[in-house]
Amino acid sequence: MLRILTFWINGFIHFYKTIKTYQPDIIIMDIDTWIFSLPLLFLARHKRPVMMIDFRSPNYDVDENVFSPKDMFNRFLTWICCKYTGKFLSGLTVITDHFKKFLAKRYKFPLSKIGVWTSGVNIHEFTYKEKSLPAFKLFTDKFILMQHGIISNDYSRGLAETIKALSLLDSPGIILVHFGSGLFRAKEKLMELAKNLGVSDNVLFLDPVDPSEVPYYISRCDCGILAYPDTEYWNCNNPIKLLEYLACGKPVIVSDIESFRSVLGDCESAFYIKDNSPENIASCLRQIMAMRKQLPSVQDKSREIVTQSYTWEAQAEKLLNFIIPECR
Repeated sequence: MLRILTFWINGFIHFYKTIKTYQPDIIIMDIDTWIFSLPLLFLARHKRPVMMIDFRSPNYDVDENVFSPKDMFNRFLTWICCKYTGKFLSGLTVITDHFKKFLAKRYKFPLSKIGVWTSGVNIHEFTYKEKSLPAFKLFTDKFILMQHGIISNDYSRGLAETIKALSLLDSPGIILVHFGSGLFRAKEKLMELAKNLGVSDNVLFLDPVDPSEVPYYISRCDCGILAYPDTEYWNCNNPIKLLEYLACGKPVIVSDIESFRSVLGDCESAFYIKDNSPENIASCLRQIMAMRKQLPSVQDKSREIVTQSYTWEAQAEKLLNFIIPECR
């Protein structure tokens, strides 16, 4: 409680010190900071900066059947935020078209007041980069499957299912590599699962790496995997790691859900699984291993997706195109 109170007090002070210093024309807040804008409503309308709220992802499990106290509170907080924004502010920005439609439908928010700008990649940084990495020295002849980022305690990113899929293969020849942090002993529990299934030698968990090192690790893999469940939460998201694999020219195994289909379409780089069951993942892995030698041919297709639509410059243009009319 003290931690939250400290955030509100220090955040409020810093918010107005920053406004006084820079005198911005536009202020973009989020679900945790929108309340700081209340005093600005007392200014005459022509003296106020344009104010908007940005939702990078839902702050709760958006499944209608979830009723945990935390989710119910955050659902209420989102409702309040949307009502406040619709009445007093200039609009919302979100990360996907699907999330835009979700907010408009559930909270009766006007579609015309919701802008979309997605995740992006610095294409100059995320490209193929070669570097000797000690962690991979023993795997020169192995097919490296990779995922990175946080491992949550609810295992909602398909890692457990992927480990189970490895146990279904006769002769895997595949190493699943994950680098990133794990919450609540998540890594230990997944390694215990791998050991119980007899595939602990085919699973490697690495510590988080410096962001500048991420392209080197992705460059070392043969394929990215995002076997996410088909939930409304993930369909409202646009995982940045997907774009990072594509920018490095890698093929990806992904669940056939809106979040991935909207980015990849029918691209040759995408290997869709109907759902993230271990059986479907294993079947896809067999398919990929059978055509392993042809995979490098999709590099240009992967990068083309990012260069055309998912650079940070492209996202900045989308954001500005939505905001500028509000400033006139």
